[in-house]
Amino acid sequence: MLEISLILVAAVVVLIAAFTQGLTGFGFVMLGAPLMGLLVEPKVVVPTVLVQSSIINIVILIRAWRWINTRRVLALAIPGALASPLGAYFLVTFDQSSLKVITGLVVTITAIIMLTGYRKVVSQDIRGCVPVGAVSGLLNASTGLAGPAVVLYFANQGVASTEFRSTIVAHFLLITIITFPIFLFGDIFTKDQVIFSIILLPFALVGSILGVLASKFVTQSVFLKIALLLVIFAGVSSSVAGLYS
Repeated sequence: MLEISLILVAAVVVLIAAFTQGLTGFGFVMLGAPLMGLLVEPKVVVPTVLVQSSIINIVILIRAWRWINTRRVLALAIPGALASPLGAYFLVTFDQSSLKVITGLVVTITAIIMLTGYRKVVSQDIRGCVPVGAVSGLLNASTGLAGPAVVLYFANQGVASTEFRSTIVAHFLLITIITFPIFLFGDIFTKDQVIFSIILLPFALVGSILGVLASKFVTQSVFLKIALLLVIFAGVSSSVAGLYS
């Protein structure tokens, strides 16, 4: 049975993370997964955040679909789909504390690299998407983190902001849709997870819509730095919790 206090805290986390995703095109899982991991096990967190992020991504794409780079999406999603079953296997078999540590380390390292602005452009862009997509699919199914590898790669390649946002969101949505049947087949979804996701859904919708609307008025570079600092805090907290749980 889900406790009211757990639901309230999770709702606040979802609202803030969804706002970040609506504004920047990423960040929902990077911020939400490690924070929710402080409340419940990764086996509950991953399916829950993937349901929420799918709805958020649909909301974003209603306005941003025209800037999707289809070639990049396919180059990311196909290897991502092939790697997803292995990620789901890790989610079921790995120690839950270890997954918290991994989640925290991935988001923390990603945020630090983005804050420093480090770049090393890859000349074969579409070919470069293939290993990035595979890592994204593996992490998506095991930790919910489809984003870090792709976000770092696109930022590294200097992808224009409109294409960056829409293409990443399209990839997230596609790779998550592919992951759902794997979770269902592997009995990873439970009744409590479905209820948890439905309860949190309105907060995800409101947060993402507010983020999309705010993107017209807010200086994204400033907000991005604040969001990345929050991600670092969430990542460190998740890793520490995993080490001491």
